[in-house]
Amino acid sequence: MVKTSFNNWTGLYHQFNSLEVMKSVTTDGETEQTVILNLSNYSCNGQLKNSRLTFMGVRVLRLENLDWPSAMLVSVTDISKDQWEHVSYSVKEEENDIFSFYCKSFAFEEISG
Repeated sequence: MVKTSFNNWTGLYHQFNSLEVMKSVTTDGETEQTVILNLSNYSCNGQLKNSRLTFMGVRVLRLENLDWPSAMLVSVTDISKDQWEHVSYSVKEEENDIFSFYCKSFAFEEISG
């Protein structure tokens, strides 16, 4: 299931799997960045659950400390009331300050298997 409607969202993940940055050209000729985070977390019964967070319209991407730890605390804050053009969310890894950026929209998906 993909969830795309949020106000604020925070997730603690025990395992960082990958981060992808993609650049594409929109129909009006503008470039747009997309960031995809693949993360895993243990459920209360000890099973590993995989999640994918996809952030579209990424701006001001900052990556630090590329020797990433396994655990991450990712927070997404709705800043749409600030009325920035093409920006609705502020995204930050809070535990180790590994990355931060702004984005237009995002989706959360639990991946089976």
